[in-house]
Amino acid sequence: MHVIDAGIRSAGDGIKLRELIGAHWLILVTASLLNLIDGFDIAAVAFAAGGIAEKWGLNPAALGIVLAAAQFGSMIGALALGTLTDRFGRRPMLVFACLLTGVAMLLAAFAPDLGLFIALRALSGIGMGLLGPLVVAYGAEFMPRAVRGTMSAIIVGALPVGSVVGGIFSAWLIPAYGWQLIFLAGGIAPIVMIAAALRLPPSIVDLKRQGQDAEASALAARFQVEEPVGTGAAGSATSLLFRDRAYRRRFFTVALTIFLAAGVAHFLTSWLPRIVETKVEEEVQRIARGRGDRLDFRDVETPSRGGRLFRCEIPQKT
Repeated sequence: MHVIDAGIRSAGDGIKLRELIGAHWLILVTASLLNLIDGFDIAAVAFAAGGIAEKWGLNPAALGIVLAAAQFGSMIGALALGTLTDRFGRRPMLVFACLLTGVAMLLAAFAPDLGLFIALRALSGIGMGLLGPLVVAYGAEFMPRAVRGTMSAIIVGALPVGSVVGGIFSAWLIPAYGWQLIFLAGGIAPIVMIAAALRLPPSIVDLKRQGQDAEASALAARFQVEEPVGTGAAGSATSLLFRDRAYRRRFFTVALTIFLAAGVAHFLTSWLPRIVETKVEEEVQRIARGRGDRLDFRDVETPSRGGRLFRCEIPQKT
């Protein structure tokens, strides 16, 4: 993205939450819902992992590829974000990210083979990689400085909430309708949210970049935010990595921190549900063997196999 100069007005420095207008809350709710849906879609494959592995007979190594496909797509989407938003604008890219994620999730629910499922999962990941950073940046630019940190934290916090919601809904939906319904829900939600995204105001940064200074000033005044003053040359942020040693050190420190945190989050959201299911199955088998019973893994009901919780009935000895 272009770099916006640090010269800013002091608009919104002393504003209180109760002084926010309805448009502030509309943007906050819309951005938070979009990030919540993003979290739901990211975690969807983890809750369906058992059913996916059973459908295509996957071992843990092959399942790892399935679980990582969306993360790979997210990396591509995040890397392309700056160039795409510079060219098309933040609001249009929000709409595109919702559409791409939604359509890919819907198609993944009906994928006839594993290869196509992985490709669609990666494609949905590109949309997720675009959507997450976009909603945070877009929401923050319309929030007055005094409450920007709080509002941005709410938007960012919606992402893990989406994963929690995904786990709760999986326990209800998968037993009754199968793991595919999680992907259907994850596809319909972002498409429905396109209607809300289209009602959002255009980005102030985009208006300024396009030379529409009067419109940008009017929006900045309405939302009581600082108005961006001037734009740097494209790629100026990247050039700082080669010209400023202190900037380069801070950049790579933050980047490494985010990389490690994202890796831990990916492991927990992707593998933990499957690990719990596997451990439950192993424990049931151990108990069954100790009693002299023969029990197949498929007899153990888990959330991704049609069970509302973890359940297995071992016949009583007579």
